[in-house]
Order: sequence, then C-alpha cells, then structure tokens
Amino acid sequence: MSTQIALIAFDRFDYFERALAAIANAETGSEASILVFIDSIKNSKKEKDPSSVLGNSRIIEKCKDVATAGIFKNFEYFVWPENVGCWKNKKECVGAAFEKSDHVLVVEDDVILAENALLFCDWAKKSGLLDSRKLFQLSLFSYFFPAGSSYPEEEQDIVSNSLEGLIYIRNWATPWGWYLPRKSWDLIKDEWNGWDQWVGHKCQELEMVEVAPLISHCDNIGMEGTNRRGIERIDTHLRETTSDDFNISEWAPHLGMNLDEFKRALEDDIGALTRHSGKVYGRFKNATAKVARAKLSGL
Repeated sequence: MSTQIALIAFDRFDYFERALAAIANAETGSEASILVFIDSIKNSKKEKDPSSVLGNSRIIEKCKDVATAGIFKNFEYFVWPENVGCWKNKKECVGAAFEKSDHVLVVEDDVILAENALLFCDWAKKSGLLDSRKLFQLSLFSYFFPAGSSYPEEEQDIVSNSLEGLIYIRNWATPWGWYLPRKSWDLIKDEWNGWDQWVGHKCQELEMVEVAPLISHCDNIGMEGTNRRGIERIDTHLRETTSDDFNISEWAPHLGMNLDEFKRALEDDIGALTRHSGKVYGRFKNATAKVARAKLSGL
C-alpha cells in the first residue's frame, strides 16, 4: 500500500541521498509517494558558502533526475524561490502532503528509515490504530538502545528489560519519522510554526500519545546542519540498534497483535502514562513478550 511521505531538505546532499535511498530500499518503498520540499539557498545565511550551494544544487539535480522519479509510485518536488527557513519549509511540506493523503509520514533529510519502517506504518493505518481517539501519531523512533551512556543501563538492555512488549507509548511527539493522521494534523495545522518541540508540547496539552516500536525503525544521523553547531555526539543521533539489526519480520507488531485489546488499553490506561515510559499495555504484554523471547532465543 502506498505511503505518502513528506521529505524536508536543505543543502545536506549526502544526508538527503541516504534518506531517499533508505525509503527506496524499504519494503514497499517502491510503492511510496514522495513529496520533497527544498528550501532555497538564496537570501539564506549560507548563500555564500560554496559547500551549501553545491549541496542544494545536487539535491535539486537528484530530484530532477528521471531515474529518481522512476523508483517510486509518485515523486514530486518543490524548490522555494528564496530561503524561508527550516520551520516554514517543514510545515508547508507537511500541509502539501496532506492535500494528497489522509496519512503522512514526515521524514527530514537526516532520518534513515529501517527496511520494515513502511510496513510498520501500513500496519498502523490498516489496523485502525491511527483512528484511536487518544493516538496523536505513530513514531518510528525509539529512545531505547542508544549508543551513548546517558540512559539507564536497564533501559538499554533488551534482555534485562524482559522485552515487555514490542511497542510502547509516550505522551510526546517525537520529530524523527512521525506518521500523522489527518485528525491530528487538523488539531495543529493552524497554530503550528514548524518547530518540533511545539508539537510535543501540544500533544501533551491535548493529553494524547504516540505509539513507538521498542526497537527503533529509523535512525537520526544528523551531525551537522542549520540547527546544529558542529559535530555533537549525543545519544539520539547515534543509534546502537535499529530493527535492521534483527530479523524481526516474523514477530514485528504489524504482523501479529491483538488490535482490539490494544485499542481498549489505549483508551483506558491513558492516565497512567508518563513521558518516555518504557511500560507497555498489560493486556497484550505477556503474549508479545513470549513471541519476542522465542524469536530472540535463536539469535
């Protein structure tokens, strides 16, 4: 099934090329519809930076290439006549994507999808999960298994964590690989300025949640760019483990979960959630843990 993707880009060609290749290489990636919004170098702070000028030109050339368009079900791109900034570029790209679909996967140029990421999105859409009243979005990013050491060890260890489920919830909106239904877009589109954290705070204000996989289905490789000052090694930009590191296609949530129980739990247990909680809904916890343990025991 086709997934509508809003891809936001500016000057970082190497990142953009990797992000686009990851979409193409994902399962059902060839069925995806891509809408790229490229911010302009003109009148930007980087207008006289040769590497940025070249980077943006290469992104545009890549999008113009008929071979690029031929990879996907649909491929369109838009280049701003002059620089509008990261936030406006992002908001306008997402808004334009919603003119084409009721569900949009938002991917920035430093977000690399895992091979089963689009299957995870497809499951969320087909199952009806995205229609749940308290569900704001599906996140492809997990805070578990970072490469750094700032997270508690027990949250990084898949064994000591006992695999208490394959997905979990948090009352926040993570801005890396987020799959948004129209009902949620309608709640933010008039107020949102494009700033990532604003969406997270709005999600909390609305008392809604996102669902995320225990093992991240995307990676954030951003180490440089407009909003980053040089190379900064932080956990969220250095993944130790993603779903590409496991043969999880047989036990991933999109292939074997009791959706009715999950949705009831989502409605009933909302008051018990805490931000970035690793706890999973108890109504299907034991079943998913059993399947996961059985699969991982053979690794």
